Amino acid sequence: MKIFDIDVERITTRYGRLYALSADCVIGRSLKLYGEWAEHEISQCAALLTDGDTIVDVGANIGTHSIAFASRFPHSEVVAFEPQPLAFALLCANVLAANASNLYPLSCGCAEAERVIRARPDYAALGWNAGAFSLRDADEMDANATPLVLSTLDSFSFKRRVQFIKIDVEGMEDVVLAGAAKLIARDRPIIHFEILEITRLAGPLKMLADLGYDLRWMKSEAFNPRNFRLNPDNIWGRGETGIIATPTANDPRVSQLPVVTGKEKDIPVIEYSSS
Repeated sequence: MKIFDIDVERITTRYGRLYALSADCVIGRSLKLYGEWAEHEISQCAALLTDGDTIVDVGANIGTHSIAFASRFPHSEVVAFEPQPLAFALLCANVLAANASNLYPLSCGCAEAERVIRARPDYAALGWNAGAFSLRDADEMDANATPLVLSTLDSFSFKRRVQFIKIDVEGMEDVVLAGAAKLIARDRPIIHFEILEITRLAGPLKMLADLGYDLRWMKSEAFNPRNFRLNPDNIWGRGETGIIATPTANDPRVSQLPVVTGKEKDIPVIEYSSS
């Protein structure tokens, strides 16, 4: 089938039969080979959460993390933000496919202020890694680009205290956090975010440190030997790396993880042998 004239397929996964871009070389490929994506990262984060308080997913893409959290925490409100029209369409289809009645998708990006930008995701130019699209590539001069709405997390009302914010926004972490300053100060959620470039660490580190947060490097295996399909072949060259920020210092649940100092020259990664 096609959505927006791009091939899409339905894949049997750990969390039901979900839709993904047929050509997607990361999330879609992982779903087809393993029936899951980033299961180790999801499990690490889920171990810090409870069933009841709100979970926020900023940069939800097609919903693999959101649906996993909604399944694991059925009494929690899971709110998923995704501004890309195609990814949002698949996210909505996947919410229905997974019967995730506690998952609420919003066609919106998050930033430091409310505004409308113009962007045109070119998935072919991204090597069909749809998750690599960044709003940093917005081109306000492109009259043919799609208007995308951005808002602040501070402007939203959630049913319960926000216990967790997952941020995967391809270099926009600082503006997402800036637009959530009041929420973070009020609810003191655990925050997980991705850093792709070590040069972009300083802003989020300062803001969260000023709020009394403790930041740790969280490395996650991209390959799960006990994956849903029990596929033994590891196609990945390296694992995933994010930062887990907790509102209290020396949280025993993450105390074994390396502290983020801000002096790092490189992002720590798990690398797999090519042999």
